[in-house]
Amino acid sequence: ISAMSVANHVHDHLGHDHHHDHVHGSLEFMDYIFWVFSLIAVYYSARQTTHNRVRVAFAFAGLLFTCGILFKEVLPFGHAWSYAGSFCLILTHYYNMRYCKHCSVAHKH
Repeated sequence: ISAMSVANHVHDHLGHDHHHDHVHGSLEFMDYIFWVFSLIAVYYSARQTTHNRVRVAFAFAGLLFTCGILFKEVLPFGHAWSYAGSFCLILTHYYNMRYCKHCSVAHKH
C-alpha cells in the first residue's frame, strides 16, 4: 500500500483539504523505499520457489506494483495499480509459503 496515499487519505479526513509539499515529498520517498524492499523480497522468494507458476505470479505482481509506484501520475487509476500489485504480492507470498511448507513436509517422508 502506498504510504503517501494512506497519509493523504488520513489528512483529508481530518478536515484539511490541502496537501503540504514537504509532507508529499517525504512520503513519496517512503514509497520508493518500500518499493525497493518489496522487489528484493520478490526476487528472493521467486528464486527459492520451485514452482514456475509462482515465479510468474511474483513477476506479474512485482511488475504491477512497480507500474503503480513509478507511473501513478501517468496511468489511469495509478494508485489502484499499486494496491492491486500489493494485494497480488500478498496472495502470492501466502500461496508460496503454503506450497513450500507442503513440499518440505512431503520430501521429509
